[in-house]
Amino acid sequence: MTTTKRPKYGVTQIAQLFPSLKRIKDKSLRERVAAVWNEAITTGCGGKGWTFDELRAVKFTLLAGDIEMTFVEHLNSCARQCIAIADVLEKSFRYDIPIQRDILIAGALLADVGKPLEYDKDASGKVVQGTFGQQVRHPFSGVALAYTLSPRIVTKATRWSAPSSRSSFITPISWTSTSLRFLVSAPRRSDFKEVHC
Repeated sequence: MTTTKRPKYGVTQIAQLFPSLKRIKDKSLRERVAAVWNEAITTGCGGKGWTFDELRAVKFTLLAGDIEMTFVEHLNSCARQCIAIADVLEKSFRYDIPIQRDILIAGALLADVGKPLEYDKDASGKVVQGTFGQQVRHPFSGVALAYTLSPRIVTKATRWSAPSSRSSFITPISWTSTSLRFLVSAPRRSDFKEVHC
């Protein structure tokens, strides 16, 4: 039996798919996000792994018909939108909003990291929901994968604390199949709002 050695993609290679990865200043976090993507890419597609070209061709979703946006374009758009929301919040308020941009970008880039595990290709090469994906959808497999490889990513990206001052803050709280959610909190818990990007 012949075994093929799986490729190992680092920050430089993963940033070819997701350029916002380079905007993460914390080298350790940047490398951990790349490691999670490496695992998803090389073990996805029913265990066969994906090539970058294959991933670039995968549609953003299999659930809404023939959509022109691809999976990679969707994630890059999500990351850019999250960064833009942070920019607007910082410029619009008269007081500081402490935004952990590295965590924000990491969360945006990992929002759909489970999709390479959920998707597979049928005998004709068409991308379909694979057997694994039928059992475990990508929001759950993505969080599990990120936690397995780097528990610190998940705990940082899902943690929030009550504000110590009258200023608001923004923190990624969960990944879902359609959006990365952010908690924009005001000084009182009753004022919490969710923003989707």
